[in-house]
Amino acid sequence: EKMKIESKYKLGIVKNGKPFYGEVILEIESLPDSDRHEVVEKYSGKGFKSQGYVESIPPEGYDAWKIGIKTGVEYALKRINDSRKFKVTILESNGLTTDTNPIILAYVSSRAILKEFANNESETDLNKIEEIVFNSWSYEYDTQISFDKLDVAK
Repeated sequence: EKMKIESKYKLGIVKNGKPFYGEVILEIESLPDSDRHEVVEKYSGKGFKSQGYVESIPPEGYDAWKIGIKTGVEYALKRINDSRKFKVTILESNGLTTDTNPIILAYVSSRAILKEFANNESETDLNKIEEIVFNSWSYEYDTQISFDKLDVAK
């Protein structure tokens, strides 16, 4: 039977004196007649308003953030214990230039899916991912995570 859910995940904490913030809203629906997952971007935010205000990703721009989100979604879809194929529509993502980077958003988008499904992500892998996320401010701003290598993408 067809399944369709909306899943949100938000991270907003300060660790070691540094801020980590990101939020994503995804729509996840099963694709009964498909043999592969689909990821669709439907951003409709307004982007940067002024300092200190949350930025909602607009249709144009914010490419590094968008790549991070897609990376997280694709990683999570590989990890779920479900033979079905899914269409994941990225409805919205919010961040702050000062508190958000692509690695944080990759983490947030992966959690939005993994919290909804039984999955085979090991605790070891999760710990490694969280270590990368919470050290992400020590990399260049547009650095992406490589979930395959459990490291930052070079």
